[in-house]
Amino acid sequence: MLNDTENPPSLDAFFNGSIDGLQDDHYVIHGNECDICDCDEKADPSEIVYQASSVSSTAITQAKTCPSPHLFHKLCLYTWLHTKLHKDEDATCPVCRTRLIMSARSERMQVCLEQLKSLVGQYNAVIENSLLRMNRIADGYQQAKQDQDDDSTDDAEKLELLNQQRALTTALRTALATNELAEQDLAECLDAIRRVEAYIAISDQVAHTSLSYLMAGQGVVEQEMPPTTAIRAHH
Repeated sequence: MLNDTENPPSLDAFFNGSIDGLQDDHYVIHGNECDICDCDEKADPSEIVYQASSVSSTAITQAKTCPSPHLFHKLCLYTWLHTKLHKDEDATCPVCRTRLIMSARSERMQVCLEQLKSLVGQYNAVIENSLLRMNRIADGYQQAKQDQDDDSTDDAEKLELLNQQRALTTALRTALATNELAEQDLAECLDAIRRVEAYIAISDQVAHTSLSYLMAGQGVVEQEMPPTTAIRAHH
């Protein structure tokens, strides 16, 4: 499965490096069927696949990125993944829902999420530095007050210390305002992160629901795909 930080492969790159080819008569020999078209014979090529790439309608492939091997007609898998990406959805395994190719939308969402997390780190640093500055200002204010109360301090020194206290008070107010704004921005960033993560979770749930329909019986794949990309199987 792809890590979120990895660049997703293109459709052709995925088929060049993430599948293993099997014998064309594998289904006949082992008595199993393609989970997409539910047919142990070849799948008809669709027009969209002819336009996109030259894909054998009899070849059988095994997706290496799935936790356990899943076998499909190469054409069926190609059309399935192509259709998902065309709808700006993650191209997932039809059986286990492992993400095989990240959609452009998911890429954008991931970039947005990383930017928000980076902002959170920046705001945390601003808040931490602001708190340190306020502590230093408070210490300076207390020291100036003690010096001002000292009986040995003359009037000129007391006036200077009073001016320092006023300057420190202004600086403290500025630091407090900066800290408050940073905390507000941080809260907005965290809220945005929650919304993005919730959106991604909803997208995953929608994909899971589509997968449940697929596994319920033959013919649902065609509902997932536009008419021009539906897979038709010879029986």
